[in-house]
Amino acid sequence: MEKPQATLIYKEKSIPCRANTPIWKGMKAHGFSRSAFLIVRDGELITDDEILKAGDQIEIIPVVSGG
Repeated sequence: MEKPQATLIYKEKSIPCRANTPIWKGMKAHGFSRSAFLIVRDGELITDDEILKAGDQIEIIPVVSGG
């Protein structure tokens, strides 16, 4: 039986990720730092403790700061 999947999208790359886990776990598994990215689902900013749902398309956007 195939495990449900979600997708992390980073710079137009699709990264398959296990569903039914917190987003931060999926990010960590692929080497993304929790504090360095904004997370967007369906155009809405969300936190990294949200649970990935099967079929989710989650955009991870690098935080840029400067003066």
